[in-house]
Amino acid sequence: MINNRQINILFALIGLLLAMGVCSAIGADGTVILDSDATVSVLNRSARVQADGTWQIDNVPANFGPVRVRATSVKNGITSSGQSDFITLQSNVVNGFSSFPLGDVTQIPSKLTLTAASTSLSGIGATSQVDVIATYPDASTKDLTATTLGTSYTVSNPAVASVNSNGLVTAISSGVVLVSALNEGAIGIVKLTVVLSGVDSDGDRIPDDIEIANGMNPNDPTDAKEDPDRDGLTNYEELMVYGTNRLVADTDGDGISDGDEVHGKLGKVTNPGSKDTDGDGINDLLEFQIGTDPTDKNSFSFGAALQSITVSPSRFVLTVNSIVGEASRRSSLRRQIEPKTSGLDS
Repeated sequence: MINNRQINILFALIGLLLAMGVCSAIGADGTVILDSDATVSVLNRSARVQADGTWQIDNVPANFGPVRVRATSVKNGITSSGQSDFITLQSNVVNGFSSFPLGDVTQIPSKLTLTAASTSLSGIGATSQVDVIATYPDASTKDLTATTLGTSYTVSNPAVASVNSNGLVTAISSGVVLVSALNEGAIGIVKLTVVLSGVDSDGDRIPDDIEIANGMNPNDPTDAKEDPDRDGLTNYEELMVYGTNRLVADTDGDGISDGDEVHGKLGKVTNPGSKDTDGDGINDLLEFQIGTDPTDKNSFSFGAALQSITVSPSRFVLTVNSIVGEASRRSSLRRQIEPKTSGLDS
């Protein structure tokens, strides 16, 4: 049963060649005439040619872009090779090939490397050329960007960008798009981002460029209302109102969640972007714990906030004698003013 992703390929020599008889030789027009000494292959699938010069390869995918059929014949110790021109296989039909010209057979790429002139496009209609470099089994390379060399292109999201037959990408709307290139079964991929500054494609009040910079989908109006870090603030509030990190519940690391700070849940509205809202040198959470006002720089108590004092080194010896009557050693004093590690219940 043939499905929509598989086809049968059937080769039948043209009438002139059949009239000459089936043999492995060179025809008058310089073509390879196939018989049972020959093998044909396409996309890593191969078949032996029948005595009457026909061959068939089943289950060849039709979604690999232009492909070649290659033939190899060994007759009387002499190897002859040939290849067809590029052909794009059609689904659910029999694809036929005529005779193969004799000559050098090109290698099949082992990998494709894609590069884009620019991986970020900032306006509708902005373009970026994708170049394709093939690496072959012998480590040689070749530029296969042109479609005439058998390369085909696709994009992962046609609503974001389009790509033409020669790899030119054109921006349509904000988002991320993967551009793929295929050449005889080898595939390469490059990622491009379309960022339309000041444009709000999905109408969620967050500009596209800000959404993309923060890993959001500029074409999804619902993500503005999401709260991925569960701090009580939506993505819109975090990015457009308070300037906090939408993926970190406590942006400033003071021990109080962003939502609790802006909603004043501990008694005062504090800055979710600063550990020390009033700049008095004491962490906001610690001020709540010791009973001072984290929004008033004149309300502080270092004595209550002080947890410990550390002298380093903790021990030392000073040696004096009749010749050197003085001795000294540098030491350091460190005070620890931090909130309780347990924090406060939210």
